[in-house]
Amino acid sequence: MDASLVLDTVYSSDDFRLYCHKVLPCAKRTPHDWASCPFAHPGEKAKRRNIRTHYYSADMCVAVSKGEECKLGSGCPNSHNVFESFLHPQKYRTMMCKDRDKCSRPVCFFAHSPDELRQPTDAWGLARSTCVRRRSSI
Repeated sequence: MDASLVLDTVYSSDDFRLYCHKVLPCAKRTPHDWASCPFAHPGEKAKRRNIRTHYYSADMCVAVSKGEECKLGSGCPNSHNVFESFLHPQKYRTMMCKDRDKCSRPVCFFAHSPDELRQPTDAWGLARSTCVRRRSSI
């Protein structure tokens, strides 16, 4: 099997998206498109706190929603960006995608078939994460 296909499959798995997508730091040191990279980059707005070490809900922080800086920072009990909110175990793939099988989003937060629907869980509701770090040679 093609190595890139294996990585794409791992990176698009529910487990990876819930616990690792935009959480694990990117090891790639050459210029690349941060938006299509599943790893976190310094200064990136999509970067997420690790839900297993920083408990927060899928609800958006009121201050952040108003465009303000949250005074609680990483200790805030609410999500600080769309990725934290929609890739949260309470929300990710708990609703159907309006585009279903015509969806073209690289990372869609919604289910595309009844088989993909999940029940909302807390941060520890799924099996222990099997995050894969990207090696710099990949």
